[in-house]
Amino acid sequence: MIANAGGPPMSLYLLRTGVSRAGLLGTVALFFLTVNVAKLPFSASLGLVSAGSLLVSLALLPGMVAGLLLGRFVAHRISGPVFSTAVLIATALAGARLLLG
Repeated sequence: MIANAGGPPMSLYLLRTGVSRAGLLGTVALFFLTVNVAKLPFSASLGLVSAGSLLVSLALLPGMVAGLLLGRFVAHRISGPVFSTAVLIATALAGARLLLG
């Protein structure tokens, strides 16, 4: 279940390779969608997926859609250097959070 900890190194790698903004966002989204779908059977077998957790997910769905639309809006309107700096700051914060627990 620790696979999502790969987000910060993956973001740094993709930035370093010079991938476009859309390429970075799409690659990260598709990669973690695949990882999380692959983890679903294991999560279900551990009892982490239940009717209650599905109801919570359903209740949070409008917030997810709002975040998706806001992220798309922002990503298309900021410059490349600002985007790269924002990704680096978010990566540093996420990495620190992982290290500090």
